[in-house]
Amino acid sequence: MAHRRCRVAHAAVGRVLSWALLVGFVGAAIAFIVWMNRARHNSEAITSDQRHRFRNVWVFVGWFIPIENFCIPYAVMQDIWRGSDRSQPMLGLQHRDTSGLVLLWWLCFLLPNFSISLPPKYVFELTVFATISAALSVAAAVLAARMIRELNAVQVSGPTASPAPAA
Repeated sequence: MAHRRCRVAHAAVGRVLSWALLVGFVGAAIAFIVWMNRARHNSEAITSDQRHRFRNVWVFVGWFIPIENFCIPYAVMQDIWRGSDRSQPMLGLQHRDTSGLVLLWWLCFLLPNFSISLPPKYVFELTVFATISAALSVAAAVLAARMIRELNAVQVSGPTASPAPAA
């Protein structure tokens, strides 16, 4: 009887934590997309004569189109990074250097999603994949915070600033 109550309590705690995680993830996603949209507008203001590959609407829509959401948000973020670089005003966005920080963030963001779809024969290794997935998710969050900090600093600084070279 006590064992059954423990299982019920454990399941209830699991549900509450799952919902809390979902709410936190959705809140963070909304905040990030709103920030990304503002950074995109700032980037256009900084390099108004240079064209981004995607229109403003793709900052939002690019996250929700299947298959395309593997590349559009990354491309939009690279354009934001390039467009925030004031050191090369005469050079088109597509000819400017890409950011290694943006690439690393994007890889850490995408890879945990692929580990979710493991075939059943790898179930015994699920804890290993879950640990790797969690570590990559934490790395993506840390890299996103660094990317936000660096882009914000560049966008509010003077006309000669450019994003710091990233790894």
